[in-house]
Amino acid sequence: MRRWEIINQLIQKYNYKSYLEIGTQHGNCFTEVKCERKVCVDPVKAFDGLTYQMTSDEYFKDYDEKFDIIFIDGLHTEDQTIKDVTRALVVLNENGTIVAHDCLPDTKEATGIHLCGTSYMAPIWYRMHITNVEVQVVDTDCGCGIFRRGSNQVYEKTTYNVAREFDYFFTNKQELVNVITVDRFKEIYKV
Repeated sequence: MRRWEIINQLIQKYNYKSYLEIGTQHGNCFTEVKCERKVCVDPVKAFDGLTYQMTSDEYFKDYDEKFDIIFIDGLHTEDQTIKDVTRALVVLNENGTIVAHDCLPDTKEATGIHLCGTSYMAPIWYRMHITNVEVQVVDTDCGCGIFRRGSNQVYEKTTYNVAREFDYFFTNKQELVNVITVDRFKEIYKV
């Protein structure tokens, strides 16, 4: 299951009408998403359909339009992904969903900035610090993190500094970031 299939299933499940994409690159995901209103943001214009050529920091500072579903695939760093999810929550409609890409690297080498980077730390941070945002990571397409307002049982088995180390994350990812299979995703979010 590809990231846009996850996004489209959520759009169908909740009858979403508005979609924001952070980190559009060549528009591969953006063009596959089926939603009435679509907006995309990227600092590099590599896609002719780009709505806003700017960083996510600039976008969230200058615009406050609300969205039903937001996809984050921007700068693949821990700090930026956490910041993007946090800012996305501010402009997320009630019952909305955030999907973040690259949240389940399968090797330490995959955590390089031009691959998954350290985006996988955003679900860890939310699982360990925030009680009112549910976190799951679908085990597909490099890991698709799902963030929704709701109840989170804070993960307290170690410190954040230990949990963010790749070896700890890889060994404990099932419980640490609530990894679910594609079949489980389809069962939970069936239309």
